[in-house]
Amino acid sequence: MNRKITLLLAFASITNIAFSQINFVNKANTLTPRGAAACGKDDDFAYIVNGFTTSGANTSELEKYTFASNSWSTITTSIPIIAKRFGNAEVLAGSMYIYNGSTSSGLNNKVEIVNLANGAVTVSTALNPYPTSGGGSAVWGDRLLSFGGCVDRFNAVYSNILFFVNPWSTWDHVSDMPFAAEAKGEVVYGNGDNSKLYVFGGYNEANATTQTFETLTAGSNVVLTDWSNVAEAGTKLYKGNTFNSNKYAEITAYDAVVANQQPSNVSWLVSNAISASGTDPVFLNFDTKDAYNNGATLQAYLVTGWTGNIATSTKTLLNATIASGSTTGIASYFTNSGDVALTGNLTEFRIAFKYVGGYSPSVKTTTYQIDNVRVYKTHISNSIYVYNFATNSWTTSATVLPQSLSAYGIAKDDATDKIYITGDYSNQTFTGVFNPANNSFTTLTQTNMIGRRHHTSEVWNGSLYIFGGNTTSSTSTSLSSVQSASLAPLGLADSTAENTLSVYPNPVKDILNIASDEAINKVAVYNVLGQEVITKSLSANEGSIDVSGLQLGTYFVKVNEIRTVKVIKQ
Repeated sequence: MNRKITLLLAFASITNIAFSQINFVNKANTLTPRGAAACGKDDDFAYIVNGFTTSGANTSELEKYTFASNSWSTITTSIPIIAKRFGNAEVLAGSMYIYNGSTSSGLNNKVEIVNLANGAVTVSTALNPYPTSGGGSAVWGDRLLSFGGCVDRFNAVYSNILFFVNPWSTWDHVSDMPFAAEAKGEVVYGNGDNSKLYVFGGYNEANATTQTFETLTAGSNVVLTDWSNVAEAGTKLYKGNTFNSNKYAEITAYDAVVANQQPSNVSWLVSNAISASGTDPVFLNFDTKDAYNNGATLQAYLVTGWTGNIATSTKTLLNATIASGSTTGIASYFTNSGDVALTGNLTEFRIAFKYVGGYSPSVKTTTYQIDNVRVYKTHISNSIYVYNFATNSWTTSATVLPQSLSAYGIAKDDATDKIYITGDYSNQTFTGVFNPANNSFTTLTQTNMIGRRHHTSEVWNGSLYIFGGNTTSSTSTSLSSVQSASLAPLGLADSTAENTLSVYPNPVKDILNIASDEAINKVAVYNVLGQEVITKSLSANEGSIDVSGLQLGTYFVKVNEIRTVKVIKQ
């Protein structure tokens, strides 16, 4: 189907300076509250897919938002979309390509292609050679991009790979990013200059230590190099155990032999020595299960000034989430501690788990299991990384972001090529705009924005839209909120005239028509590498150019050296 593109262009002297404040208003909520979803945009529609919900599950729903009517609908697909979170989705030539992301069984290595007209789903036969979670994606001409992301969070493996993903199902590994991280970016075609991909900030981790307890022997006391397993009261020690081929450390005051039941059991499991000095934040993360919980306690401590004796070392109680509530049996799933911040002098320290139970004055014999102990440092970048398609090379921009950024939303205004950043993992109401024309980043003042992270954003008809997200590490805080803010206050105000420009048909086969309220002096056509392939001078308000000799693909039509319109050559 042919489409006619109409743009409002401002031609005039500028008398006022642009404001740096935008105001958000509420729009129709998503049908499903969700964070870590993927979003693709095609003309007047946004498509939201996957993510996590308030119930915590990975979702497969595909919802369609119509900007003009501010309304939502559900797209029923021919087969269910793979349920996942932190994946990618891009729209190209009427189809939505969904790839990457984390499923309940691991990373998704499939590419699903959804026909947005009828919901038909095909799955590419070419598997993703290096799937990630939380990476970035974009469209460059008739190719998709996949870059960065997390490969294995527990082992702190992050990707710096940039792939060109071809709709004909091949993955081309090109130049690696300077920084391996979860990050997002946008492609700017540059009004005839070389195309560039701009990637902002990003998040990764580096492990200081990990312990999965897989070397333990079930039923035997925990013995690990440089770990201490000691009883402060009673004689109960931590032992190894296994279930479903997974090993863990376990402690309980319970004893079936009455003569062996001790009034008090205070047991410590102390980690190896850890060093995590530096300026990057340090965190502890671990999993626990409880069983037959009748009041015994398990606590996590930061230990400094290690003397070789837990009793005489300095201990600081940590605010970690510990499993609870399983009074009649063993919990079905491990409970995660959350990311527990460690502060102070971390040149050398240890982590300790303290169990307190016994039979007097009351019976407290809860069984606890501990697994997947990890201490790690996080790094969040404040750099802008730039990939040049023509040279297949990366540079780090001299422009530095006003703060380190992660878990943000990103959207490009095709009319201006400006890139908007919304939200952040910590600073959830952060807004800013990057201007690739002069490599400047401006922090914006916003009003009424509902803070969020792990959300998506798009620009449509001069307004910035933000969709969903969440506010804490719990999936229960997933949002259905949608908000928009007019970008008009950021534009160059007080133009003396407006000109309507039409470029059609789009897609085009042979003849491309151009019409304007004002005289068109020059029309130039560029390919995705920024190379000029057609130029024509006009001296009227309308005209046409013959594009029949161009190869199929994406091109950019530049009119009067002012605006560039993307056109698909069929």
